[in-house]
Amino acid sequence: MDFSTFIRRLVEEGALRLPAGASLPPLTYHDSCHLKRTLHAEQPPRQLLRGAGYELREMQESDVCCGMGGSYSLKMPEVSSAMLARKLRMIAAAQAEGVALDCPGCLMQIRGGCAAADAPVRVHHTAEWLASLLDLAD
Repeated sequence: MDFSTFIRRLVEEGALRLPAGASLPPLTYHDSCHLKRTLHAEQPPRQLLRGAGYELREMQESDVCCGMGGSYSLKMPEVSSAMLARKLRMIAAAQAEGVALDCPGCLMQIRGGCAAADAPVRVHHTAEWLASLLDLAD
């Protein structure tokens, strides 16, 4: 079970309450290949983020591969780079301040691409976006 589905289940059962933040940045969401196509888990992260107060701006082709694909980026770097460039254009077109996603591989690929392009967008796992709203003790 993926993180977002698990947390959404806890929220639905009343075992966990989502924090609601004020003045939250608009986000877009990237669907990783395995979470969407294998686990069919495209709605839980979106529901959690919206429930916490984030505005979601859906990017075009949110479910198109970012080019990481496990070791694909190492075996086929030219193709992977072209896929990443397309994903970065879709992210920019969404006019969001951040990207949420639930896959560590996609996180490295998209965050690295944004950093290399000096794109003014923050890229974090859904768990990080939600945790940023929590008032955690030091």
